Amino acid sequence: LNFGIKSNVTLMHNESVQDMNTDYIGIKFPIGEKIAMGVGFFSTRINNIEIRNIPGAAIDNFDAQNLSTGISFGYKLNPNLSIGLTGKFLFEKIYVDEASGLAFDFGANFNKENLNVSFVVANVGSINELRNESTKLPTYVRFGGSYKLAKGNLNYLFGADGFKVMDGGTFHLHTGAEVGYKQTVFLRAGYQTQYENKSFTAGLGLKYKGLNVDYAFVPYKSEFGSSNSFSLGLTF
Repeated sequence: LNFGIKSNVTLMHNESVQDMNTDYIGIKFPIGEKIAMGVGFFSTRINNIEIRNIPGAAIDNFDAQNLSTGISFGYKLNPNLSIGLTGKFLFEKIYVDEASGLAFDFGANFNKENLNVSFVVANVGSINELRNESTKLPTYVRFGGSYKLAKGNLNYLFGADGFKVMDGGTFHLHTGAEVGYKQTVFLRAGYQTQYENKSFTAGLGLKYKGLNVDYAFVPYKSEFGSSNSFSLGLTF
C-alpha cells in the first residue's frame, strides 16, 4: 500500500491465451498518518470450454473461474520502513464443482530517497476440495527493488525482482526499465527469465493530473499469441 493523504482506485483488464480474461479492481485510502487500508477484487475466467463424452461434436459448454477478494492494511513503522498484511477469500469453480478457502500475504517495504526495496510472502493458506482433490495454493516469495533518477525533462526508473514458488518452483528474475517525459508519457520494456513461453515485455503509460492510463504487451512463444493488459488509475 502507498501511504499519503490521497486515495487511489485502479482498474485492470487482461486478455491472454486460450480466451483467458483477468480483471482487477483495487481501492486504497488512508485512515491515519501511519495507516492505510485497501480492498481488492481479482477474477480470472475462461468461458465456453467444450464438453465431450466421446470424440466428435461438443455436447455442451462450461466456464472455469477463479476469484480472490481481499482486504489489506499497511503500517508505517518509520519514515522509511512500512509493513503490510492482506487477508483473502478464495473461490474457484470448474463446471459444477466449487471450492473456497482463505489465504494471507505478508510484506515489507523500505524507501529512502530514490531507492525502493520490497519483500513479500504470498498465498499462505489453503482451499478446500473440489470433487476429489483440493487445489494446492502456490505460496511464493518475491523480493526486489527499484531506483529512479531525473535529468532535465526525462525521468528514469530501473527495477528488478526475484520470484519463486516455494514448493519446487523455478526461480524467475524480472527486470524492467521506464523512461518518462515530463511525468506525462512513459515508455517501458522488460525481460523475464526461466519461462518456457515468454521473455520480453513492453508497455506504454500516460498520466494527466490524477489520471493514469497504462498498457502492457507480452508476446508468447510457440504460437501462443500474446497477452494484452489495460489499466486505469485515479488519484483523488
